[in-house]
Amino acid sequence: GTTRPVLAANVYFWLGDYYQGQGKFNEAETHYLKIPELYPETKDAPVALYAAARVAYERAMADNQNPVDLARAAALLLQLDDRYAKAADRLKAQALFLSGDILSLKGDFKAAALQFEAASRLVPRTSLHYAALGRKAECHALLATKGGEDRAKQYDQALALLQQIIDADGAGETLAALKTKASYRKARILEGNGERAKAITEYDVIFHSFRA
Repeated sequence: GTTRPVLAANVYFWLGDYYQGQGKFNEAETHYLKIPELYPETKDAPVALYAAARVAYERAMADNQNPVDLARAAALLLQLDDRYAKAADRLKAQALFLSGDILSLKGDFKAAALQFEAASRLVPRTSLHYAALGRKAECHALLATKGGEDRAKQYDQALALLQQIIDADGAGETLAALKTKASYRKARILEGNGERAKAITEYDVIFHSFRA
């Protein structure tokens, strides 16, 4: 029946989570990948494939951004996109977000910005949406530091995206933290661009928000 595959997938997922929590990334990846391998039709299969990619990314970060593990994470994300095109929008957004992080580590900020933009569109008005906008803003800010003819455009795009986060409606600690971080990044960008008066205004807003 259908119960056995579901239960078996749950066990593999639990073991993957356990090994990940222990920092045993190879064992975690192995157990996560058993689910799409043995039980590809279960609802856990695409989630497990993303979890395996996430583990490969964490392994890379624990090893000085190991390029082999980053490539492994990227390859698993491609598998997820190829095999589970009808996965939930939130899972797709998480995968795009992770892909953007990988591209950012490689210094490909233009491609990363596109991934973050796509992620944000899949989950409008959520914390993940605003987190993706923040990452996209960071990409534009970094592109602006490289100079070139489009420096001003990149600079303006970064500030506009951060302002979207700052102006976001909603409550909750996660969104509040994202808004504070966006305000700080906006102030830092303004300061770095020589706009000290505007930067001071932003810092003052942050200061008073903490005292409120």
